[in-house]
Amino acid sequence: MTEVFLEGVTKYFGKVRAVEDVTLRIGHGEFIVLLGPSGCGKTTTLRLIAGLEKPTRGNIYIDGHVVNDLGPRERNVAMVFQDFALYPHMRVFDNIALCLKVRKVPKDEIRRRVREVTELLEISDLLDRKPTELSGGQKQRVALARAIVRNPSVYLMDEPLSNLDALLRVKMRVELRRLHERLRATTVYVTHDQAEAMVMADRIAVMNNGRIVQVGTPNEIYENPLNLFVAEFVGTPPMNFMSCKAGVSGGEVFVETEAFRLTLPRELADPLKGELGGDLVLGVRPEDAIVTKEAPKGVEAPKGRVVLIQRLSGTLYAAVDLGVSTITAFVPSTARVGRGDEVYVRINTAKIHLFDRGSGKALL
Repeated sequence: MTEVFLEGVTKYFGKVRAVEDVTLRIGHGEFIVLLGPSGCGKTTTLRLIAGLEKPTRGNIYIDGHVVNDLGPRERNVAMVFQDFALYPHMRVFDNIALCLKVRKVPKDEIRRRVREVTELLEISDLLDRKPTELSGGQKQRVALARAIVRNPSVYLMDEPLSNLDALLRVKMRVELRRLHERLRATTVYVTHDQAEAMVMADRIAVMNNGRIVQVGTPNEIYENPLNLFVAEFVGTPPMNFMSCKAGVSGGEVFVETEAFRLTLPRELADPLKGELGGDLVLGVRPEDAIVTKEAPKGVEAPKGRVVLIQRLSGTLYAAVDLGVSTITAFVPSTARVGRGDEVYVRINTAKIHLFDRGSGKALL
């Protein structure tokens, strides 16, 4: 197992900044996901680790050794690409074995290693086929086999599932994670799909504009986003955002939007007192806003009208028009609501998020 450490890594292409001051430690046997939108620098970061690009500034360490000037082969890394990159004129066996043949590995050893890896990935029956005779999922397994057979120190995967259909992507997520549990190899995985990252990662490094803006476990990233970007990017349906101000009345701290006011629990109110009167953004996850047909007793709950019902993986959510804004809220199975119904939205104040509008920094 291998540790990878990026120390203040920056990469410019001419005057264009692709990666800026990235520092990240990837532990032995860890599966870490670089997550972010297109153009955020995640693939460039992966290519820097691979040795396909050289950093403008900073150092890249593999097992404590600076590898800035080493090529991909000298770093003993294997990369799995988005487009599989299989040789169409070669059989599956030859596609997998090619890297070993180039290294002059004995023929018996090549056959043994190809047999082991194809049995692991359950593609032993495909060895005599050519890539044109394979399905998308089979091509992906062959690409993985080609990487695994090298026995690399680090696996680097650049959106390897993005060309597969939705159902196969879900299946391959499970297969990749199961494979990682068996190999326990250090893996860096790039994706823009936050659902994929949440399912597969030990830790997630969220990137934006060439920088890492938060690193944490999937649960930490989801429950405690450090800024507006992370809060908005991670979550399906996405977090609700509303402009608000914080104030105090009768000794109690509250946040007020154009549509409603919420009194905060004491554990949230105390750290917020320094932000009273500031220009803030309230964030509420859809599962923390509950639709009810009757007004909840003793609880502040804005009233609105349902404009849309959507089902996501068996869970119902309603888009509720509050007059000046719309909020997406969870619909319990006991609540019989439809489009056009008047409903109340009970917000779990213990789970709200507050951000400074100017900096985007999380306050709660």
